[in-house]
Amino acid sequence: MITIQLDLNPEQLAALETLHHGYELNTNTVEEFLADILLERINAQAKTAYDASVARLGSAAAALPYEARLALIAQVEAQLS
Repeated sequence: MITIQLDLNPEQLAALETLHHGYELNTNTVEEFLADILLERINAQAKTAYDASVARLGSAAAALPYEARLALIAQVEAQLS
């Protein structure tokens, strides 16, 4: 678990309240709102990193000879099942 303390000035606090009131998930508290939007951002970054890794694997595998690609596919599918 991570605990974060934020020191916001009045302008930042007013902006945060405006964002919170307009948020689609209607969280109960500003703290829940901040946790929700931070987790959304972290999850988006995790997906971006995962997608990039899969793309790198695909590009590297595309350069392999046909038989090697088939063997790689079989190996990955065996690990996934």
